[in-house]
Amino acid sequence: MRLYNSLVARSLILLSGLLLFTLVIAPLEQSAYGQDVIRASGGTDLSIDAVATGDFTTLSGPTIRETVAGQLQQNQTIVLSLPSGYEWNEALTGSDITLTIVPVGAQNTDLQVQFTSINATNVTFTVTTPSRSAGAGQGPGRVTIDGLQIRPANTIVPDVQQITNTGTTGPTGLSYGDLSKSVGEMAMVRVETAADGSGVVAGEQGVLAGNSLQVYAIARDAGENFIENIALDDVSDWSLIEVTGDITQTALTPSSDRRNAVFSSQLTGTAGIQAEYESVDLFSSGTITVLPRPASEMVIHTQPGAAATAGEVFNPQPVIRLLDQFGNLVTTDNSTEVTAAVESGSGPLEGTLTATASGGVATFTDLNAETANTITLRFTSSGLSAIVSNSIVVGAADSDKLVFTSVPSSGNQDISLVPPIRVQLLDAFDNVSSESDVEITLSMETGSGSFSASSSNTDAGGEAVFDDAQFTEAGIKTIRASSTGLTHAISGNIEILEDGEVSAFRIRDTDGNPLGSQTAGGSFDIQISAIDGTGTVVTTFDGTVDISSSSVIGSGGGTTAAFTDGVLASHAITLETSGNHSITAVMTGESIASTSDLFAIQPGTLELDSTVITASPSPIIADGSSTSQITVQLRDEFGNNLVSGGE
Repeated sequence: MRLYNSLVARSLILLSGLLLFTLVIAPLEQSAYGQDVIRASGGTDLSIDAVATGDFTTLSGPTIRETVAGQLQQNQTIVLSLPSGYEWNEALTGSDITLTIVPVGAQNTDLQVQFTSINATNVTFTVTTPSRSAGAGQGPGRVTIDGLQIRPANTIVPDVQQITNTGTTGPTGLSYGDLSKSVGEMAMVRVETAADGSGVVAGEQGVLAGNSLQVYAIARDAGENFIENIALDDVSDWSLIEVTGDITQTALTPSSDRRNAVFSSQLTGTAGIQAEYESVDLFSSGTITVLPRPASEMVIHTQPGAAATAGEVFNPQPVIRLLDQFGNLVTTDNSTEVTAAVESGSGPLEGTLTATASGGVATFTDLNAETANTITLRFTSSGLSAIVSNSIVVGAADSDKLVFTSVPSSGNQDISLVPPIRVQLLDAFDNVSSESDVEITLSMETGSGSFSASSSNTDAGGEAVFDDAQFTEAGIKTIRASSTGLTHAISGNIEILEDGEVSAFRIRDTDGNPLGSQTAGGSFDIQISAIDGTGTVVTTFDGTVDISSSSVIGSGGGTTAAFTDGVLASHAITLETSGNHSITAVMTGESIASTSDLFAIQPGTLELDSTVITASPSPIIADGSSTSQITVQLRDEFGNNLVSGGE
């Protein structure tokens, strides 16, 4: 009995200790949360397409399992909460959601849980009856929640998260279900800048002519998530759209696998790049502008007018275009200066001689020339080869003034002056005017006695000839040429001599004929006669004359030998300048002078040391494509250009 009591006592002590331990530990577990959670399945790899379609995915679970009765506490809530980016089907009702409760480690459980409410973020369940461990095989329970539906709320991927419990009972800090999204079906094909999806749609941009731009066909879902660098069905599915300028379809070269294409054009313009794919949205590139390279040459886009009037601007004015190495107009050039000058012909170029490019075009506005002749223009710009215009025939302006072109320095009284007086029409710039039928009259300006001359009308060359002008008294005279509306002209002094005095010299060859063609550097003989106003030789003249010429005189210039019976029978002379020239004889110490008719002097024989070789342009740019024209001008020993030979 004692032993029994002792054993009982010890048992009670042990039991009491166990109960004490249980009383200390068990209440902590009951006040703590449930022991474990079996996560819901079906919430991973949710297609973001559901954002657009509105489709939900049904979950299996989660399950909350008690390890001790009463862990899910009465009247407390289990709130299954979704993170941002996911949403519940808030149209569900209690009849759509299945709650399965079974005992855990016992035959029965009193645990009762019911559906309370749902919104897009939270599903709430309430514990209406807790489990208990007292009698009739009662114990903890396990509740499984089925039928919940979920979908993505946005298209962001990757997005890996969890369902959590934010209620007042049940485990917290655990995952009640794993969540993740996956890219959707292909919804678009975009022309982008990188093959791995890290790029962007190729935007509006400029590309220098000859440079290249590589783009890729990128497939994305409705949320613009990268799927793949997709191969188009055919190379023709790569194309240029909205093409302007000189760009052609050949500027786009698709790769052999059709996943990318390279755009490169030597010609300027604009275009977009499109990747065609069936049944999806297409996003082409922004506008690609092919820009010109720096100017490498000039061209004359508009030639100056072929005919012009002295002092009036050329019509049209020249327009110069700046081109790059591919022949594109350099529309980006707004600073290059182009300067114009006379290349061939005489007289200066007037107006604003330098034009600044605007959009690659240099337009001159007021170029003109005041000298009547045929000219060409040369256009230059730093770093570029010069260019030369077509010929411009500059004609005289309207008649403005008169000028004496031939007035004898002397004559005899009562005898018509020889050679005849000639008066020419000139414009305001001293160009010969060819206006015909303009009446011109002569009158004595200074001197004694009287003067007579019939009026004369200009010929087709604008010149009037007076062959009957004469004075009645000896002395120094001047005359005036007048015409209505024009500025008059006053002649130089004319010495009028008495009858029988020398008033002129006649220059002929030794046979008495006008001088014929000669050769530069070749000596020839001339005959000079002293004559009066009637052309009669004054046999009493035994003086000398001084010889000059419009040509360079090699020998025979200066004072001659004395005349005999009014004639210098032979005088040797050598002239060196080719062209049409004359010889002038002036009475030594006097003003009486005469000039021969023009005669031709031909170039001499070839002299290699005088020959000139020129290059245009010079220097030449060493770029493998620039050229220069080489000109060889054959000349004689006097520097006269040969007009034949050298073949």
